[in-house]
Amino acid sequence: MKKNTEKQFSPDHLLYLKKMRRRSAAVWSLGLGFLAAFLLLWQVLADTGAIDAFISSSPSRIATTIADLIKNDNLFYHIGITLYETLIGFFIAVILGTLIALVLWWSEILRRVFEPYLIVLNALPKIALGPIIIVWCGSGSKSIILMAVLIGIIVTVINMLGGFLATDPEKVLL
Repeated sequence: MKKNTEKQFSPDHLLYLKKMRRRSAAVWSLGLGFLAAFLLLWQVLADTGAIDAFISSSPSRIATTIADLIKNDNLFYHIGITLYETLIGFFIAVILGTLIALVLWWSEILRRVFEPYLIVLNALPKIALGPIIIVWCGSGSKSIILMAVLIGIIVTVINMLGGFLATDPEKVLL
């Protein structure tokens, strides 16, 4: 097989392919090395108490929890719940965000009134609303879905409105 490859490609091209394979191997090796160093540093910092392991956990605790979930056949159940909450929140945010963007696109007065608020809400760290949402809705799926909606809706409105406004008015008439 190697002789057949050598007949198809020039020596310069084969050298280039070898160089690209080495470069790809170097990138993978460095990436995995960086990941291993990061995980090791994280573990050492958690073990020595330099970071609070209750808040930031540690790689060994995460691995133990995943192993326990696999052993008890609960891993895919929890993945399914998380996927459900994420997708419901995403779809609600996209639908509401698109509808709000359409209303703002159709009404210049509403757009001029609410656009500054959208910019401010986009700059707000939405994750900081987490404790308030938990107090309002509890710590169940409802608060997680609401958080996903709050994170996604502002971005959806801004991007959809920008897309609507960038559309050529003649194409809208078509």
